[in-house]
Amino acid sequence: MKRVAAAGIGAGCMAALATGWYLLSPFAAVAGCRNAIVELNAERASECIDFPVLRESLKSDLPALLAKKMQQDPEIQSNPFASFGLALIMPMVSAMVDAYVTPAGLRTAFEMAKSNQSGGASAEKEGEAAAANRSAELSESLQKSSFGYKGLNKFQVTGTNDDGSTVTLVFNRQGFAGWKLSSINF
Repeated sequence: MKRVAAAGIGAGCMAALATGWYLLSPFAAVAGCRNAIVELNAERASECIDFPVLRESLKSDLPALLAKKMQQDPEIQSNPFASFGLALIMPMVSAMVDAYVTPAGLRTAFEMAKSNQSGGASAEKEGEAAAANRSAELSESLQKSSFGYKGLNKFQVTGTNDDGSTVTLVFNRQGFAGWKLSSINF
């Protein structure tokens, strides 16, 4: 009888731990992404992103955002060639997303950020200072952000800019407790 009770308690504890990890895993994923960005670690940051899904999301969202911004600009509204320019911009946006929203594009961006810090012994201190600055900025942004589930398999981080506009990062569940960035809503 004692063995059955001990097995039941053990199974209950395991279930509680699994449930806790299942529910808290998106917070761990966001923290992991934040750390990868602070360290400019392209490999770890790439593990946080579902590149094919993110590319498709951006290709559908960015043209609409550009069109909206262009319609709000009075100078562009009065330009008779604005619609022609918009028609030319859309394929370029798609090509740029395909070219840059990749692990190689992320690696290049991080290498450029690192190269801005290079230059000898003082570069190491500058690099540490830049990493500390990135860490502080990201931490401040995350403190101003709201986090929440949008269903069991979708988690959102919404940040508010100084002008009141919001940016939402949408993470989708991958497997039991893995999460990847799948869209950015402006």
